[in-house]
Amino acid sequence: MRDYGQDFKLRVSAPRGIYAVTAGELIGHEDRDANSISTWKTGPIGQGLSLSAGKYIVGRKRTAKSLFTHTSLRKPIPSRKPTSMLRPHTSNSMKRLHGPYPFPKFAIVENFFPTGYGFPSYTLLGASVLQLPFIPATSLRHEIAHSWWGNGVLVDYASGNWCEGLTTYVADYLSQEIASAADARLYRQQVLQTMRRLPHRGPIFRSGSSRAA
Repeated sequence: MRDYGQDFKLRVSAPRGIYAVTAGELIGHEDRDANSISTWKTGPIGQGLSLSAGKYIVGRKRTAKSLFTHTSLRKPIPSRKPTSMLRPHTSNSMKRLHGPYPFPKFAIVENFFPTGYGFPSYTLLGASVLQLPFIPATSLRHEIAHSWWGNGVLVDYASGNWCEGLTTYVADYLSQEIASAADARLYRQQVLQTMRRLPHRGPIFRSGSSRAA
């Protein structure tokens, strides 16, 4: 990816009905005979280019003058509008914490595995995860924060994973602290209990994630 210093177009051809999602700005999805063509405009992101594809129902909405939000779901989520899941992304609190959003779009993409992955300008969440009512205020908020920390500002994983701690603080712990001192204390206790159950290989705990999660 270091060889691509300027914006470039990426076209993905797949069997008809299968659309691709990647970093950058969507030019369009098009069906041609037995194939579907997904075209994206992207540019230097400082790391390898991630790409996801599936039989998606694609939603798109402009949430700011130059920012689009997307949903790429395998099937509609009962009793929930896809745009409602994107509200934490446009909240003033996220902007005040992190500054300007570093990408032209943010997309929620559904995965058939129960994952919670953060990639430049999109998150890949499992179908079972997306069904949970508390996800917009918890896991989704966490993945949105990774747009800044881990995908905007990159991490040298050879020396640790500082961005996971920072993201957990601003996206998970801080909301508990704002709610009440008791909620914040309970959250810290639960985190410490979880860490004590993990197998430690040395005096310093490091996340083994190769991606923002």
